[in-house]
Amino acid sequence: MDTFERTYTLPEGRGEFTMSVVGHKQENGQTLSSTGLTLWRAAEYMNSYLLKRPWSSTGKSYNAMELGSGIGFNGILLSKLNVNGSTTLTDGDTDTLENLVENVERNGGGCEVKQLRWGVDKVERVWDMIIASDVIYVPNVVPLLFDVVTAGLSEVGVFVLAYARRNVKFEMVLEEAEKRGMVWSKEETGVDGENVWVFRKGEGLSEIIVKTRTGREIRLGVKLSDTVLKVKNKLGAVEGLVLPDKQILLMKGVTLENEKTLDQYGVVKGTTIFYRLQDHTGN
Repeated sequence: MDTFERTYTLPEGRGEFTMSVVGHKQENGQTLSSTGLTLWRAAEYMNSYLLKRPWSSTGKSYNAMELGSGIGFNGILLSKLNVNGSTTLTDGDTDTLENLVENVERNGGGCEVKQLRWGVDKVERVWDMIIASDVIYVPNVVPLLFDVVTAGLSEVGVFVLAYARRNVKFEMVLEEAEKRGMVWSKEETGVDGENVWVFRKGEGLSEIIVKTRTGREIRLGVKLSDTVLKVKNKLGAVEGLVLPDKQILLMKGVTLENEKTLDQYGVVKGTTIFYRLQDHTGN
């Protein structure tokens, strides 16, 4: 097998992290006995997305899980970013798990490795974030994947999927997500139909847009009966933003009061709300 190295700049001035993992080159393809031992291109797009998310060593802690971890290329980086939380890497293949454990140890540990066979093993806890890269090879795995996601994802959590063009049309993935009452957005665009998508539980929810001072737009699923304080808590849980007492939400120049509900302010689906910090630095 080959050794792959990538160097990433960690947030908050925590320096650089050079990841070293062992696996097979993509050009060896799916003729290998285990695709989980291969570094696929979609994994690069996933890491690009993860690095763009806001991370804080003193802020929100995530319970994060990776499905189909393979060689750990995404999950290991996630564990280095999610320093205030916990990260679990899972795979169903025994040989892949052995290599995965070795790769985690090569990079200083910091995350748990477990076997999780879709359709066989029960999801035992709820997660704030679930990620998966290039895990859809045949149509029958799509409902199994979403069985795991819907069982394991918290009500305000995110499922991040890096999709690579295989023998499964992505429309089938979106149809399955729609059956489960989920909403989604495309967050990272690659080549040849390889993109990063973010899914959220959306049943009974309306999507609003929260815009930060820097121009970043956050699409958030809310109930219009939610209080402003609950929206602030969701921003902390889903996006890792600062604690609610440091947040200011504005609409049409009016500061929204914590105890009031969104519908009291006339918020509807698609409404834009502006997010600020009390020190006016934005996020």
